[in-house]
Amino acid sequence: MNRLTVLQAIIDKIAAQTYLEIGVQEGKIFFQIKAPRKIGVDPQFMFPKKAKLKHLLGLNKGETYELTSTAFFAEVAPKCLAGGVDVALIDGLHTYEQALQDVENCLQYLNPNGVIIMHDCNPTSRANAWPVQASINEVLELAERGEVPGWNGCWNGDVWKTIAHLRLANPDVNVFTLDLDWGLGVVTRGRATNPLTGFATANLAAADYSLLESNRQELLDLRPPSYFKTFLETL
Repeated sequence: MNRLTVLQAIIDKIAAQTYLEIGVQEGKIFFQIKAPRKIGVDPQFMFPKKAKLKHLLGLNKGETYELTSTAFFAEVAPKCLAGGVDVALIDGLHTYEQALQDVENCLQYLNPNGVIIMHDCNPTSRANAWPVQASINEVLELAERGEVPGWNGCWNGDVWKTIAHLRLANPDVNVFTLDLDWGLGVVTRGRATNPLTGFATANLAAADYSLLESNRQELLDLRPPSYFKTFLETL
């Protein structure tokens, strides 16, 4: 099970009409998703030649916007998402600040029974969780110089802080993390079933990986993959 199977199962269960993906890049998830309406956003699409041709010919269906997510929500979303969003994948720039902004923007358009899935919420090493300011290239350059101890080529950033922030600051949304595919954050409307206490959002920006390492279960409300079936039954 991975984010593709999770997303498609949710789409099928709630008969979702509109799917939004932030961070499409090569389209590996976007083009495989089956939904009546698909909207993809990325500042630089990197579709393989075959996929790009099929998309241009209308065979790979979906509306695509080559914009930053910030620009999309400011300039396009008011009209494009007027009917709301049923299922969204947040997989753009893997920073605490940007992921939080993307989720908050999605929540403005999320339909009452909608679901937001966030990728890369459970990094398993300090190297995987290495923070950047504006681009993955920052950590790649450091890794190339041997300045990221334990680097294995996988990078999740500090999106885990976004999960903690949402759980602390948004009592009107329910947030937990599935322990699969580098951590899938699940965000739905409704009172939090397992509120996070004892931490402060003001301290998250300066926190490093050691906070997650010592408080992983509590911060992320980590659930085993088997829990997804239980969650699906609630939709």
